[in-house]
Amino acid sequence: MTRHRLILHGVLQGILFGVVAGVLDAVFSRNEFLDRRLLTVAVLDWVACLALLGAVLGILAALLVHSGHSARRFRSSRVLAASTSAVLAVFPAWFLVLVQLNVVYLGSDTGALSLGVDAGVTVLAIAAGLFLVRGLTHSFASRGILARILASAPGSLLLAGSFLCVAALSWQGGPSATGPPSGSAPGDAPDVVLVLVDTLRRDHLSAEGYARTTSPSLDALAAEGARFPRFTSPSCYTKPAVASLLTSRYPSGHRVGHLRSVLPERLPTLVEAFRDAGYRTAMFCSNPIISAEFGFSQGAEVFHALEKEFTSKTRLGYALFRLAEGGRNLPGVRLWSGLLLGMEKRVLRGPGAEATSLSAPDVTEAFLDWRRSLSGAPSFAYLHYMEPHAPYRVPEGEAPDFAGDGPAPVAEHPSTVGLFLPFSRAQSVPDETREGMILAYDAEIAYLDRVLGGLFDTLRTHPASGRGTLLAVTSDHGEEFHEHGGWGHGQSLYEELLAVPLVLAGPGVPEGVVVDQAAGLLDVGPTLLDLAGLETPAGMSGRSLRSVLEAASSGNVPEPSSEDEVFAEILYGKNYRARSLRRGEWKVIVSRLDDREEVRLYHLMTDPGELRDLAGEQPDRLAELRDRLRARVDLAREGGAPEASAQFDPVTEERLRALGYLK
Repeated sequence: MTRHRLILHGVLQGILFGVVAGVLDAVFSRNEFLDRRLLTVAVLDWVACLALLGAVLGILAALLVHSGHSARRFRSSRVLAASTSAVLAVFPAWFLVLVQLNVVYLGSDTGALSLGVDAGVTVLAIAAGLFLVRGLTHSFASRGILARILASAPGSLLLAGSFLCVAALSWQGGPSATGPPSGSAPGDAPDVVLVLVDTLRRDHLSAEGYARTTSPSLDALAAEGARFPRFTSPSCYTKPAVASLLTSRYPSGHRVGHLRSVLPERLPTLVEAFRDAGYRTAMFCSNPIISAEFGFSQGAEVFHALEKEFTSKTRLGYALFRLAEGGRNLPGVRLWSGLLLGMEKRVLRGPGAEATSLSAPDVTEAFLDWRRSLSGAPSFAYLHYMEPHAPYRVPEGEAPDFAGDGPAPVAEHPSTVGLFLPFSRAQSVPDETREGMILAYDAEIAYLDRVLGGLFDTLRTHPASGRGTLLAVTSDHGEEFHEHGGWGHGQSLYEELLAVPLVLAGPGVPEGVVVDQAAGLLDVGPTLLDLAGLETPAGMSGRSLRSVLEAASSGNVPEPSSEDEVFAEILYGKNYRARSLRRGEWKVIVSRLDDREEVRLYHLMTDPGELRDLAGEQPDRLAELRDRLRARVDLAREGGAPEASAQFDPVTEERLRALGYLK
């Protein structure tokens, strides 16, 4: 080969193997909510990298051939061309395997095990490269069909294009349609706003008898509508609880159990139900784990979510980010990472909005801006406020009633990452420190309540239409302050984590009623659909509370029954599972960590704080409740979806560490 043909050969081989590597990268990185744009950016990333590498290798080969003796030039050019092809074929495979092993399976790229694996994979890659060089050299010498394809520009480009077309046509990922609704809602359909306040335990609200005045705006809304003092969440942390709210299924049914779980597309969601009925739909989410890539944007025409910094969605981009930011920066890696990231931004930015920060005022303003842009069709909006989630930090001067002479509010509680009650306990703190945490938590509730008060006033005084606004306010879970040996949430099923508020107000909701009947997050979706005059999709397990509201307005709500059941569960990966059942005055909690099991039984009428375990004293009652618990688990699993998961990008990982979800 001549010098120019060696350079062209390197570039063409870079394009060919870049396409192959890009397709493989997209397959490794995919989930059901990433469409062909992911395939596009992965291929462009790898083609750019390998075409540049191929050009460099081609130039080196040309220089070597030019410097050789004339008698050895032809033989050397064949070897060098084969070497270029071998390096370009082996390099992406070596790179992808290292990233997959270190990031996905080992979780580290600096530990002794990771370094040993890296060395072993590198030795195998070198051996495979030498084997390829030998085979390709023989093929180039014999002018076989492989050599003719690889050595010609049309052949290489045709092979790359064919491979890419097959990959694109067979790609199955991608979100469901999120454009404007094609149908039309009933003429009298109200606007619907569903507000979720992250980490709000019910017993810290003024209307529930709490000592501090934390929630005057929410209390005033409850006076205009209905309040549910026996309302609960089906889990104790955000991802499964919000999945239950949107699908009206328990965690055993939707299988969103751990932080990397994906909400299955096969399950109908509340947002999709409103969109299918002709509603304009939008979601405004400040919690980074409620993201589009994990399936939570299904049915939303606009998904305005926390996106502090756009990061690469491919394995190549992830690895370059780690090299550039992890203290092992190689020459040009940061520049190259930035160039590829800029390209990905232009391709992957969706039609929905993305935000650099989403504090409570940001969520409210984004929603109101969207609402002002609408005309005609009724709208459904989901607003997810992060306050009062830890760390508790109220803006300066926004909670003057909670900054008196007492202990200064403490922003963070001790880490509980990896803590699973009752198998271990978190460290305790002095009473003064604990009271400071609670004060800071209450201050955040009061701050958010003022923000919500402004939202409620706007909805009252500036209705989007004459149809009125149906408003629901609830929470995903509560918060523990070491009542049972933990801090925060996510590690147990005690009442301080499950007891959350529900307030309804607007068309179809009677004024000033208190519904003293068991209900939960699964009931919110069917209730909102029913009050809006819409059908509940098949597959939703909750019930509409409309008849309960009507009975409450006439004073005919039945007394709490010993047959009332409240079910909740944690499905955290494969090693920790916990389930609870409250039946009448009794509650059982069954927790499993690997092969260990702990069972607790409480009588809530005499022990509302769940401090005295009666499992050993009430064997018959325990056996009865465990039988009922097993039946509820079987019922929750019926018609469910298989578990699916995806990987976090690096910036999301850092956000989750800051929030205490990851180590």
